[in-house]
Order: sequence, then structure tokens, then C-alpha cells
Amino acid sequence: MYLFVFFWSAALKSARTRSGSDEELPFGLIFSSFMCAMMAGSAFFSLSTKAHTKETTSNILMIVVLLVSCCLSAAVLIDSEKLLFWALCMVEASIGAYFPSMSFLKSQVVEDGVRARVYSLLRLPLNVFVVVAHSLDEEGDGHRNNVFMTCAALLMVSFFIVKRTFAPDA
Repeated sequence: MYLFVFFWSAALKSARTRSGSDEELPFGLIFSSFMCAMMAGSAFFSLSTKAHTKETTSNILMIVVLLVSCCLSAAVLIDSEKLLFWALCMVEASIGAYFPSMSFLKSQVVEDGVRARVYSLLRLPLNVFVVVAHSLDEEGDGHRNNVFMTCAALLMVSFFIVKRTFAPDA
């Protein structure tokens, strides 16, 4: 999500340019749409998990991770500005369901006494990844597409980790 924040506007600008239009994008409306999509994703999580269980929550997390992976991959392949916008809205909706899913699962896995320490240690590789991705930043679509595809691949890896960790027989 941290990289998505920096790259969505460039992706939409590039799609707008490829469509032949030179009009400015309505960034306020786009951002508002993203926030509504995130809220819808959070509402989806709430409606889907009346009884919070590891199995239900991990299933939602796996769906969300697959969906974001597909949408980020599609963002690289899509030329249509409108389709790209909706793919990015789906990313935001998935993020809206991701945060409560992860919060619940982390509370089930990590004990209260060590939670802050563990979270701090886990944030270090995430921040290093974000800094490296930004330090290698280049003009043009190539770098952004590489970042989106790398994130999509890492999300697929995380899908299998969640599946293995929270499978009913695990």
C-alpha cells in the first residue's frame, strides 16, 4: 500500500496521456473514490465476519491478497484509463478489508506482551523495501510497472504463506 500511494497518480496520468487527452485528472474526485472504496472494503469485512474466527478472517485475507495481486498485474497491462481507475479502486477496497483482517489475525498470533516489539521488527523490512523501491525510481512507466509486478508477486507469496499458516488442518 505504501508504494501504491506514490504510484497511482502516475499510472492514471500515463493512461490519460496514452488515450490522447491532455486534460488534467480530477485528483480530488479520484482520491475521494479511493477512500469510498476503502470504506466499502472495510464494510465488506465487517459484514462477512459476523463471528470472528481465524478461518473466516484468513479466507477473507487470502481473497483480498489475490485480488490486489490481480489488480496490480492488471494495472500494468490495462491501457484504458477507466478500467485502470476501477482496478485501482479494487486495490483500495481490498486494502479496506486487509487492515481489519490483519489486525484480527495478528491479535490471535502475537501475544499482547510482545506485540509492540514484534510489530516494530516487522516494519523494518517493509520500510527498507519501500525506501529501496523509491531510491531506484526512474521516469516513465517501466519502473512503476516493475514495482507493481514485484508487489503482485510478493502478494502471491503471501497468499501461500497465509494459506499454509491458517489452513483448517494447520
